[in-house]
Amino acid sequence: MRRICCAVFAAIAAAGCIWYSYASGGTASDPVVTESHINDIWLPELLDSVRSSVDKAFRKIDTDSEFSDVSKKITYEFSNAARIKNIADRVLGELQRKSERFMFRNPHLSGVDASFDDVYSGTAGTLMILNRGSAEIHAGSLVDITKGIEIKKPAKLSQNTAYLCPENGAEIRVSSDTAGFLIEGSYGKSSARHLPRNYDMAYALYEMGLVRGAAKGMELARANTRAESVTMLIRLLAEEDIALSREYSHPFKDIDAWAQKYIGYAYKMGYANGVALDRFDAGGATSANHYMTFILRALGYDDLKGDFKWDSAMDSAVKFGVITAEEKNYIMGGRFLRDHMIYLSYRSLNAKLARSNKTLLEKLVDSGAVNRKTAENAMSMVKR
Repeated sequence: MRRICCAVFAAIAAAGCIWYSYASGGTASDPVVTESHINDIWLPELLDSVRSSVDKAFRKIDTDSEFSDVSKKITYEFSNAARIKNIADRVLGELQRKSERFMFRNPHLSGVDASFDDVYSGTAGTLMILNRGSAEIHAGSLVDITKGIEIKKPAKLSQNTAYLCPENGAEIRVSSDTAGFLIEGSYGKSSARHLPRNYDMAYALYEMGLVRGAAKGMELARANTRAESVTMLIRLLAEEDIALSREYSHPFKDIDAWAQKYIGYAYKMGYANGVALDRFDAGGATSANHYMTFILRALGYDDLKGDFKWDSAMDSAVKFGVITAEEKNYIMGGRFLRDHMIYLSYRSLNAKLARSNKTLLEKLVDSGAVNRKTAENAMSMVKR
């Protein structure tokens, strides 16, 4: 598996060099390029390069008998498009860590589509109008032309209001899943979105058969719904086959068809409860305390008997030795995403079961759900 990662990372590095040269477009006298040039020429070339590099890497791995089974398993579980997207995300993430910024120029008022945590920086005189979604000032200030006033961080932008960037410029952060701007002038685009750190843990869990990716891969940079979190927990406990073997009744009326058996099983086992008598809030976002509540219940702790409270489950996890105080602060330092759930899931494997000296991983190995040698090899990939 380590050799697979090295081959794929070589593809990342090659694509990263190409993208870096693209990000440096322009000259000293004209340091910006049009966004259409980025989208129509540079981006397709980047994706073609990544696609070619990934295909070559995986073809080489497929000829190595030592890794052929692992390669076929990964290829089966994750589509080529998913691998390309994940690698492209890693390339862009590395550039983001180096504070690379794309610069564009709209000579006329033109539409720009944006996503959550995108950051747009306008230079002096740039005109910006938010016409869809929500955004707030990330740094600096803006001049509200309509009211003739200056607004500063952390003020929220009003839709369909014209804002002018002052002499020192300004940065605007998108706070909705999607947004749209009308922009005239020169502006930069970067991102404040979370950069996943726990790919090694994700693939270690994957090798042990305790997590599965979605159609788009691991998707560590996005949040999980409550229904997805329950599904992840059941897979972590190696109880998915049991959960899918039959229908388990539950009182909830807001569960999609794909999640019925997972939620029913989790409800029967006491892993998860609803937010009301007939409502699970299946599509609602999962918080750190929500997910740790699921884990603590699976470890044998009972909040109904007073072992812990769901809204302070992370504090209880520190008390029970599941995680450290520093880890709790890291997890709760921002938006709770799949990256953080992978971290908590991995850490829970070495956590002691309630009123027992046996760990969750030992329980899984003893039950035959996880092969000991496979677990040892997979966990050796995680160096932290």
